[in-house]
Amino acid sequence: MKKVMMLLAITLLPFVGASAQKSFGYFNTFGIGLGAGTEGWGANIAAPIGNHFDISVGFDQMPAFKIKGNVKIDKSIDNLTYPNGTPFNVKEVEVEGNIGRTIGHVRLDYYPFNNSSFFIAAGFSFGGAKLIKLKGHSEDIKHYYHEWLDYGKRFEDVEINLDLEKYVLPISKNGDVDGYAKVSGFRPYVGLGVGRLVPKSRLAFRVELGAQFHGTSKLYYKDEHGTDQELKEKDKQKADDDFSKILNKLTIYPVLKFSLHGRIL
Repeated sequence: MKKVMMLLAITLLPFVGASAQKSFGYFNTFGIGLGAGTEGWGANIAAPIGNHFDISVGFDQMPAFKIKGNVKIDKSIDNLTYPNGTPFNVKEVEVEGNIGRTIGHVRLDYYPFNNSSFFIAAGFSFGGAKLIKLKGHSEDIKHYYHEWLDYGKRFEDVEINLDLEKYVLPISKNGDVDGYAKVSGFRPYVGLGVGRLVPKSRLAFRVELGAQFHGTSKLYYKDEHGTDQELKEKDKQKADDDFSKILNKLTIYPVLKFSLHGRIL
């Protein structure tokens, strides 16, 4: 990430003298921006703090893009059978991940050169802590549970789980998967780019590259009573499923944003 940001900074150096000269005071004018990028689409309102700083508050909304993948069932069920003795041979369940969310953000931009729109940004994002929501259903598992129920065996005697790396995700007695990956609700941010939040002209284009620091994601699920529960860890080798590979790499969220900003006063 550092190398990419340094490369962008070098690329943007030719623009360092591109902005028109204009002096700003403290909160004496405002800017509004609309943009889109890796965080989805969003909007913000900004104000200057002298000539070298802009501060902004806004939101971004990620559309509900969906990802499908097959997740293996935990090996603890290898010896399960139906009441008639037939082996239970289900090995995996198709799970759909939904990454739709809405987040808020606060940013402070620093413009090191009076006649330039090149900036270095810092701030934080909040809300939208559910990074990926996992949903799925297995009629085979539902049928298995209900066959044993008809046979007189209690549901509590057997638990079937999905294998998610060092965690297990319980599957409900109706064959439903309902879990989510949660990251920190407060996420620091750093970035750089070109383009002012409060333009010196009436309109300005802006491009920004940065990173949200999520921290390590944690997995939760809804139990039989609809209560959120953190997934239990297990002492075993990592599972080779699609979602484990994705979640293990999402400690930093890359931000690339293109936006149009206007000065309203």
